[in-house]
Amino acid sequence: MKGFKFPPLLMAVLILVAVFLFFKYGIPPLLPMTLLVQYMIISVIGVLLFFSFDEDTWNRFKAPIAAVAQKDGTWPLRWFFLLAIPALIGYTAHIIVKPSWDSPVELRQVHPAPPSKLKVFNKTYDLSSLENPIREDVVASMKAGDEAKAWDTYNTAVTAGRDIYYQNCFFCHGDLMYGEGVFADGFNPRPINFQDETINQLQEAFLFWRIATGGPGLPKEGTPWKSAMPVWHEMLGEQDVWNVITFLYDYIEEVPRIWDAEISKIVTGMKTKLKDERAKMQGKDLYDLRCSVCHGEQGAGDGVAADRLYPRPRDFTLGLFKYKTSPGTQPVRDDDLFNTIKHGLTATGMPGWSKLMSDEQIKSLIPVLKRFDITATWSPETAEDEDFDEDGRYLKDDFNQVTEIEPLDGQIPYTDESVAKGKVAFEPCYECHGIDGRGDLRSGKRLADDWGFRIWPRDLNKPWSWRTTNNSTSKEPEQIRDDIVKRIYTRLSIGIPGTPMPAHRAEGEGNEDPISLEDRWHIANYVYSLREQNTAPGKGVIKAKKLDGDLPDSLDDAVWASAPVTSMRLVPNIIKEERLFTPLNDLVSVRALYNAEEIKFLIEVNDRTESLPGHEYSMSIQDEELTLHSDAIAMQFPREGAYSVSPMVEKPLYRHGDSAHNTTMWYWNAGSLAPKQEAQTMVLKGTGPNTPPEPMMSYKEVSAQGQWKNGRWQVLMTRKRAGTEGEISFNEGEFIPVSFANWDGSNGEAGSKHTLSTWYWLLLPPESDPVKLYVIPGIWALIVFVLGILVVRGQRKKYRVLMDR
Repeated sequence: MKGFKFPPLLMAVLILVAVFLFFKYGIPPLLPMTLLVQYMIISVIGVLLFFSFDEDTWNRFKAPIAAVAQKDGTWPLRWFFLLAIPALIGYTAHIIVKPSWDSPVELRQVHPAPPSKLKVFNKTYDLSSLENPIREDVVASMKAGDEAKAWDTYNTAVTAGRDIYYQNCFFCHGDLMYGEGVFADGFNPRPINFQDETINQLQEAFLFWRIATGGPGLPKEGTPWKSAMPVWHEMLGEQDVWNVITFLYDYIEEVPRIWDAEISKIVTGMKTKLKDERAKMQGKDLYDLRCSVCHGEQGAGDGVAADRLYPRPRDFTLGLFKYKTSPGTQPVRDDDLFNTIKHGLTATGMPGWSKLMSDEQIKSLIPVLKRFDITATWSPETAEDEDFDEDGRYLKDDFNQVTEIEPLDGQIPYTDESVAKGKVAFEPCYECHGIDGRGDLRSGKRLADDWGFRIWPRDLNKPWSWRTTNNSTSKEPEQIRDDIVKRIYTRLSIGIPGTPMPAHRAEGEGNEDPISLEDRWHIANYVYSLREQNTAPGKGVIKAKKLDGDLPDSLDDAVWASAPVTSMRLVPNIIKEERLFTPLNDLVSVRALYNAEEIKFLIEVNDRTESLPGHEYSMSIQDEELTLHSDAIAMQFPREGAYSVSPMVEKPLYRHGDSAHNTTMWYWNAGSLAPKQEAQTMVLKGTGPNTPPEPMMSYKEVSAQGQWKNGRWQVLMTRKRAGTEGEISFNEGEFIPVSFANWDGSNGEAGSKHTLSTWYWLLLPPESDPVKLYVIPGIWALIVFVLGILVVRGQRKKYRVLMDR
């Protein structure tokens, strides 16, 4: 401390500013304000203790403060601090006592300590000594000098593990293993990122425990009620789990923590060899490694993951690519293929490969994809017979290059007038996309792509599901909007090849466009405006609004627009058999109103079809391979005493709770016409994911009504605020866990096959106490101000005495 040259007070201020910025913006998720205040108070105390460590530094720390308090010429600064410090103290006190909208902090240990023993697969495992048997066999072969056998054992396990991963784990953890799977946004916390170099610090026995027992197997400090990790020992075999673990380490090119130095050296050597080979890999070898698991070995879109993806992976054999910029029926441009591979397709299983592939590697895949085209009508005319393989696929890379781009002439600025004209011009699109653009098919046709697979029109209210349209390199909001509008215009003009989405610009001179250039730009502006119809998926708290009078009984009552809306992602139940992998509904929006007696929830789900068995139109467009069931919506709460917020958050498992933490589900079913069944409301008790929910036939406190209109279900649920028969009470100022579920009947969803949300929070705001909010902080500010005046007077008196000597 003797060598301190930087002014200690300035250093202290800079440290506290840096600490504040770190706490405020550097910790995901962001800290609630009350906790931030507590952390800053602790930090201030710590800084003061540090600088008061020795007398010399402490005197230098105090010197600027004493100068401001004592000297005559510093009176403006003195009064500034005399007023600012009490104001800051008063504001801090106000923040502490102010009712918080921030959700309770849920501290979670990401990698909790495993148990010493594990009982699964009808065995008991000692996790302290458990090793991967595949790794042991490989190492044994290497030590025996049989390298070929070692690699054969290893590659067989990796291939088997790959298939299991892509049929079960890929949907959450993703193709790149960054925890960015197609359903990852619906989970909180997000699925584990295997690429963050944490996995190489773990023993394989740890992964065996986590995979086998899933979320419910976590200890309390691991917050099992937040984890969506399935209990895989119920669905996979022991060998399957070890194969997946081997594949995980192989894919991310890492080595697990291995205590035996000799074994670690052998495993590390194998990893290094693989890593070096893959860094140089291009073309078909790269395709086989990264792409074939979805697109198939021969590019037919029939990889092991294909049947569990919607939309399905692209079949390259017809040479049709949905998202291109070349005009009309011209083949896809190489730049289009490059951009699709590099950036991916939003809301599909196709990731952006730029994290794992160089630009050169991506470019090497383009001729591979073109060779899969069995039509090959646009291969070079000068090709010789030997330039084609036995299946007629071209072997060289000198494909004809398409350079022409769909013209973007005549863009009309985005204005309210243009949007209004676009809404009128959009009418021909109603047949597929519906009046409000929600994709509620009105043509009565079962739409299919050119490969015969059932597809549905895009819900234009959900911009996060637009495949390539959201990509923009600009940072200016208006430019981003213009870029997106251009992409909408391009899709509208050239259509989406291989799908029922037609081109709306005619090819060839003299042919009349189905929709004029001007109207296409107006429609593009209108479609862009639809992105504002849905609140983007959020996280946190459903904030109920209090009314003094009666609550609305109608779903269409205008008062609902005054209630804050919270939208939450829905994900399919891929956690527990019988599972769902191809959902169509992925968002639920909720509003809540309450008064002194009741609480009401308006739940909205965009659904392309009104699924009513026996309904003529519902039956006419029903997928012939799926059974039509009734649509349904449910919300779930813990039962009384089944959760806590303080001192630590604890909740039931969000799939039907558990034996110690029961839940209650409010379930509404749309009914059917054949057999005749009116819409019904039921309340069910959940006692665990392995037990069917139990109907509470005697409990009649919940009522519900619903309507489907223009591609959206609205369901209104009502209950008294006071809880009876073990049900929770909806008290002001309390954070209450809540989750949701949806059954899309036209998608064959019934029973455990449905979409769901994780836990969110419901809050009925507490009544504000003006004395607590303003008077008490004001008193604290006044006390600090008076103390400041006394301190300054004492310091100035002391200074005058020194000056008079």
